[in-house]
Amino acid sequence: MRAPAFWAALAFVAGVVIADHFDFSTYLILSILVLLLILASIFLMYSSRILSTLLLLALFLAGLWRYELATSDFPWNHVSNFANLNSSGILKGQIVEDPDIRSDRTYLIVDADSLTYQLKKIEVQGKILVKIKEPSNRFNYGDEIIVYGYLFSPLGKRNPGSFDYQRYLNTKGIYGQLNLDAASEVFIRAEGGNFILSKIISPARKYILSHFHQSLPPPYDNFLAGFVLGEKRGMPKELIEKFARTGTLHLMAVSGSNVGLVLGFAYVLSALFRFPRWLRFLFLSLVITFFALLTNLQPSVVRASVMALLALLAFYTERDINFLNLVCFTVLMILFFNPQALFEVSFQLSFASVAAIGILVPQMKKIYENLVKTKPKSLYRFTVLPFLVSTAAILGSAPLNVFYFDNFAPIGFVSNLVIVPLVGGIVLLASLSSILSLIVPPLAAVIVYANWLLLKATLFMVDFFGSFSFSLAKVPHPPVWVFWLYPALLLFFFFAYQSKKARIGLLISVVISLLLFTYSRVLADREVSKITILDVAPATVVLCETPATKVLFIRDSRPVQFDYLQQTVFPFLYKKGISRLDALILIDSTESRNAKLSSLRDNFSIKRAYVSAPYNSDSLQADTFIAEISDKALEWEGLKLFWVFPDNRKEPLGAVVAFKDFTWLEIDQPEFFEKYSGERGDLPVVGCLHYEMFKPNRVPESLTMKMDERIINGWDFRSNRLVENKLNELFGEKKYKWTRSSGAIEVEFKNGKYNFHPTIED
Repeated sequence: MRAPAFWAALAFVAGVVIADHFDFSTYLILSILVLLLILASIFLMYSSRILSTLLLLALFLAGLWRYELATSDFPWNHVSNFANLNSSGILKGQIVEDPDIRSDRTYLIVDADSLTYQLKKIEVQGKILVKIKEPSNRFNYGDEIIVYGYLFSPLGKRNPGSFDYQRYLNTKGIYGQLNLDAASEVFIRAEGGNFILSKIISPARKYILSHFHQSLPPPYDNFLAGFVLGEKRGMPKELIEKFARTGTLHLMAVSGSNVGLVLGFAYVLSALFRFPRWLRFLFLSLVITFFALLTNLQPSVVRASVMALLALLAFYTERDINFLNLVCFTVLMILFFNPQALFEVSFQLSFASVAAIGILVPQMKKIYENLVKTKPKSLYRFTVLPFLVSTAAILGSAPLNVFYFDNFAPIGFVSNLVIVPLVGGIVLLASLSSILSLIVPPLAAVIVYANWLLLKATLFMVDFFGSFSFSLAKVPHPPVWVFWLYPALLLFFFFAYQSKKARIGLLISVVISLLLFTYSRVLADREVSKITILDVAPATVVLCETPATKVLFIRDSRPVQFDYLQQTVFPFLYKKGISRLDALILIDSTESRNAKLSSLRDNFSIKRAYVSAPYNSDSLQADTFIAEISDKALEWEGLKLFWVFPDNRKEPLGAVVAFKDFTWLEIDQPEFFEKYSGERGDLPVVGCLHYEMFKPNRVPESLTMKMDERIINGWDFRSNRLVENKLNELFGEKKYKWTRSSGAIEVEFKNGKYNFHPTIED
């Protein structure tokens, strides 16, 4: 079998993916796995083909088993079984990672030992996240602490396209969260921890960071910490955005090239001291492991470190190195110990980039050699080869950037050629200055100054490349089939010049792409209307869709604690492939209304905006793009909207949206029912009612108006129980949908029938 590690990794990954979508019994899987291994041992001396098939099936089942074991088959005393008990408790545990200190909060990852609640003490296991609502330097890795509070499950995905914080923490083995107002609420009972991590790695990391902060002014100190250790906590948000615009944000995650630089530096030292062969291998292995631990085992560093260790082992045992086998065996090793790593964006980006470099660069080199007859070695080594590597990495990671971040930085093909070498020099000088600061501080100061010049040059180039209007392009989310066909098209394209099979594959892939594109366009034109209510309480965000029209409705009456446009609305629209809106309706009485309007216009093409009165900005008043909301009905293809106003003619009480197959009532104030006297007619009526209407003394008698379906929009922790009691009293249990329990809700209407698609299934 050619490239056996590739097929082994593919089988294991397939098992992990299947297990992520379906539940399996770990005991049943393990039993079948053992039987397969017994069968494989029988065929060991007979049929290699049958043996290979059995081993691949065994690896597939191993992927299933490891994922189930890591995500659901927890013991009874796991912390996930004690979250959301509606009862406070005392939790004891140990801090197992360096505290994450931000400007306004502190995060502690704690390995729980015991939990005491309702006068019962239980020995527990599993990690939780302790969030303290203030910055604090009191805590260190290894501290044994006691905290008192409510343990709950981290908030999961509540809107389509939004960040799934619960899954993000779960991939790190964290299944509970506890929030505190002040650091004084945490009692430190002892210091401890793993000797190597607490007495060597953690102090070394702190020393290096303090060296950077003491020797360089901001933002250069944070800048350097990001390059060398992947430390982004002190990095200005504006600087991170600049790196994103230039396609060089990967440098802030400690790229695998850093491992190569550190390894090269260590190799030179071992050569200078003339270490014996076996001692050199041991020294280089220890340096790689030390650097990986120093960077808190960031995925790109773990990947590069494992690959480097395997390559060193092959080199010193005089074995040939197959790049594809090396990458795939690394994947297999990492996923066996942490199968959830497969779903980390950083893991996927890291391996996609390195796999593309290893597979595409040799092919690009052959194409270059065939096209260019005169090839000066210096030109190829310092210009052409870096360009090929940069291009391969960008092409390999492009679909993931579009899928997760809805953007693509075309300037990256050029910017990486300049910025990556600069960062390489910065990392080497930073490593050297950190070591020399302990031995020869004056010499370290000279190196720091040289590094400062490189940092200034890097920032200048980042500003320069990011200044172009085409630096970063927003890309609406394409259909899923695009992400599956893209790798095939990419591989066939670069192999087509030398392989007839690749040319045939490329032709077939292009034909399939055209057929799928045509089919997706036909589906887009089908007679289906949709309403999506996003969960962004206390604000209201609703998207109305027909085959020909997209209208976004936003109502906001008080400041919210997060930027729901950037965090929820924009990702939702991009994931739906929407880059153009026929209308934006913005009813907003907050001071940030104009900023929201500008942000929406910057990110989407909007034909017309309708805003509530009054708006005072001179620039907006002179803008014909904006119209004031009035009692005049608004019409688009497939839907008609009119407002219901109170007597004082200020902000509307709600809206009535008439579709072809149904009527939608957007109700924000209880007085709506006193002013709306529309006839029910034969079409279904679906009402969306704001939760604040159901607080005590606000519910009108006219709320009993006939509606086929009711959706309650919004919630808050303080009044959830009161609102729920009132809803059950008015409508009966399970006679309504609520974003509190369902997250965002999509209502699909077709041929007089409607279906509800909640983000959170019951």
